[in-house]
Amino acid sequence: MMPYKVAFVSLGCAKNLVNTEQMMALCRDAGHTVTGDPEGADVAVLNTCGFIESAKSEAIENILELSQLKDQGKLKKLLVAGCLTQRYPDDIRKELPEVDGMLGTGSYTDVVTAVEELMAGEHPEHFERIDRAYDDGERMVTTPPYTAYLKIAEGCSNGCAFCIIPKLRGRYRSRTMDSLLREARELEARGTKELIVIAQDITRYGLDLKDGSSLAGLLKELCKLDFHWIRLHYLYPEVITDELIDVIAHEKKIVHYLDIPIQHCNDRILKAMRRHNTRQELEELFAKLRKAIPDVVLRTSLICGLPGRGRRSLRSCASSSGRRGSSGWGCSSSPRRRAPWPSGWRTRSPVRWPPAGWSWWWTSSPGSWTSTTRSGWAPSWRCCARASTPRRAASWAAPTPTRWRSTATCTSPPRVWSRPAPL
Repeated sequence: MMPYKVAFVSLGCAKNLVNTEQMMALCRDAGHTVTGDPEGADVAVLNTCGFIESAKSEAIENILELSQLKDQGKLKKLLVAGCLTQRYPDDIRKELPEVDGMLGTGSYTDVVTAVEELMAGEHPEHFERIDRAYDDGERMVTTPPYTAYLKIAEGCSNGCAFCIIPKLRGRYRSRTMDSLLREARELEARGTKELIVIAQDITRYGLDLKDGSSLAGLLKELCKLDFHWIRLHYLYPEVITDELIDVIAHEKKIVHYLDIPIQHCNDRILKAMRRHNTRQELEELFAKLRKAIPDVVLRTSLICGLPGRGRRSLRSCASSSGRRGSSGWGCSSSPRRRAPWPSGWRTRSPVRWPPAGWSWWWTSSPGSWTSTTRSGWAPSWRCCARASTPRRAASWAAPTPTRWRSTATCTSPPRVWSRPAPL
């Protein structure tokens, strides 16, 4: 077997990053060179998220950027893995021919086989059962040496009405206590001081094992190791027991910062969401936490949005590739148009403009729109791209320190365009 240079790019949540680190270790153990720079690699492995709209957009933008490296001869093959491929395999085959192979969320352990098949000229597609037994494995930890994630379970069985995670990751599957403690000791030996315990829902840990394992018991064992801090992400409210609260309150290594997604506080909406708590139960839980842990810091998630307006083309989630003749998925068929950007701002890829029929409206303050069309922008400005009908109205938020992110809510593609990013 010939060794290849394999580059890894990980998107999405920390749970996805752990899977990427495991794939990196598998490729390294197989004799391949592992890198984080796709330029000059034989195969780039892109581990994607497909949970929310912005994550899908980011994944597709990265696919298009990596495909540009292929067009320039700086990359040979592109292998896409993770939630986006699990959710949209048919759309990727149809609309993203740049993708040479795919791995589903249940098949990341097949990465070595897929890399070798790609380099042999094949187009591998590995989609194993998403709820198969969790595979413990070595990781190439990519976080700084003082911090690391410990993923204690895979999947989710909560069945919330608004969430697709169970369909992408399968039902909840806890790892065994022995495997977790073995991995924690390896992280301890590496010099990790901050251990971040993660899963889609860490409070349900052990309920499926039927051997008495629980999150409270696991935390007691982890606190015996040489960690300075232990952080917990996420704790669903309905399974926070008195025993767990007591452990968090009395173990000095556990950070008193709890991420508890409650989603809403209206009983009717909570029931429609298929959540398992009422407002009264949530208030009682928070009162109990405040009493037991007076200095606790609580973070939560709330849903304040509109439902989706139907299925759109997958590729329309991302920006135009800027290639001539690609109007079939919503971009102008004319050659790519470029625009100047403010001093100090640069871009790694060509600026991509909205399609024909859209116009720019600029303002220096949100309340005073002007009708002057401009060809550039400044970081302090806020702009709105408007189409011919009101329902296509969209807005851009001001640039962040790393890139501009669209907050578009229109239903006509494309919904997101590339913006310059500072170097």
